[in-house]
Amino acid sequence: MAKFGPPEPFDFTQPAEWLTWRQRFSRFRVASKLDKESSEVQVNSLLYSMGRDAEPIYGSFVFPAATEAMPHPEYDFDLVIQKFDEHFVPKRNVIHDRACFHKRSQRAGEAVEAFVRSLYELAQHCEFGAGKDEQIRDRIVIGIMDKEVSQKLQLEADLTLERAIQLARQSEQVKQQSAERVEITVNESPLVSSPGRFVVFSLAPESL
Repeated sequence: MAKFGPPEPFDFTQPAEWLTWRQRFSRFRVASKLDKESSEVQVNSLLYSMGRDAEPIYGSFVFPAATEAMPHPEYDFDLVIQKFDEHFVPKRNVIHDRACFHKRSQRAGEAVEAFVRSLYELAQHCEFGAGKDEQIRDRIVIGIMDKEVSQKLQLEADLTLERAIQLARQSEQVKQQSAERVEITVNESPLVSSPGRFVVFSLAPESL
């Protein structure tokens, strides 16, 4: 059976990277079957993996009083993760996040893949809920640089997000292949002088 090591210790000078590190630890937790262990073992594994700087932060957390359902809240894994989220992740302004999402358009020279990935990342903080796919789909239709593709997408009454991405990628690939064929044709064309015209070559002095 393959053995999985925890992610590198968390860089506490980069609090914005917390969610990314947390996701890596979550994958390690499942892959190593740590999630099958007791909550106390999971919390201790989390703190150890984060590094020594996690200890004073963990020690500053205020936990609710113990109950029969939660006799040791300080070792409740989900609650500890929530506390670290509150510590590292500032409260977001959803209106601002949505404004950034709706202003995002494909940039000159930007591949469709990069544009779509950026929309997914921006949408994570917009609290679109069940309508997230529709919002991303609409942003692709409106924000894609190729207006012919945009018009084509608008004509599909039952357009899905997957279909919008597929058509945008296909159009980009076709244009890239056409451009490559034109370049090959130009490079392979022989130099032919037209009737009535001369091709002038300059000779180096040593060849005279």
